[in-house]
Amino acid sequence: MFEKLLDKTRTAKILSSRTIHTPVLVNLKAKSASFLLKLSNDFIELTPCDNSVSSDFTLEATEFAWRELQKPFSKPGFQCLSTMRRTQNLKVKGNTKKFNQNLLILEMLFSNIVDSPPQHDLHDVPFIEKTRGQYLNLSFENSSVNYVVLRLGSVYGYGGDSMRINIMPNLFSKMAANNQTIKLFGGGVQWKSLVSLFDVARCMKFMAEQDDIKRQIFHLRNENMTVKDVADICKIHKNDLEIIETDDESQDFKIKNVV
Repeated sequence: MFEKLLDKTRTAKILSSRTIHTPVLVNLKAKSASFLLKLSNDFIELTPCDNSVSSDFTLEATEFAWRELQKPFSKPGFQCLSTMRRTQNLKVKGNTKKFNQNLLILEMLFSNIVDSPPQHDLHDVPFIEKTRGQYLNLSFENSSVNYVVLRLGSVYGYGGDSMRINIMPNLFSKMAANNQTIKLFGGGVQWKSLVSLFDVARCMKFMAEQDDIKRQIFHLRNENMTVKDVADICKIHKNDLEIIETDDESQDFKIKNVV
């Protein structure tokens, strides 16, 4: 069930040496099996769980969910640990503060990182480095290639497919429409930088028409809202919506500058 995790431990050590400050013990749990993931600056180890050893926190999901998470193209709701938690496909028990502190390395381990970047015949092609997950290494930065990079906030709105259905505003809307309970981890105080699909399309069209904007990077969002604010908007439109708040410790960020 966690075979691919073992394949990545060598690669993940590069990141763990810079992100893990104290040893962490994680219980990876499914109905049929339980494993202990040991993380530290010096090693990353996965062993069958020993009941005599207490973990810092437990990540519990079905065997289907764990396998789906590690596929190259996961189904909606299983793309990453954070998404699985939002869609209630993953339970986090124990020290949630340590979970949040080590979420980056955990996402790295369960993401589809390749051992080497793809090979291309063309020069100046960007690729995703194996030890940085979704952080782009723009290898054309020192070339003559013209570019404009838009760093999007969380894009909400109807898109015609399921790719972004688990973005928080879209997910909450779907849950409200389906009479599901919305659970706000950490009381929903986390800030989210949001941007509508229509504004993204308008901005891309605008940028394509501006010959004087070259080789620049912009943040793109149109509002900062807390998770609870979005849930409250859903409740305005569906007054019988049930909202539950938890007392987990939360972490958040805001994007300030706008195109």
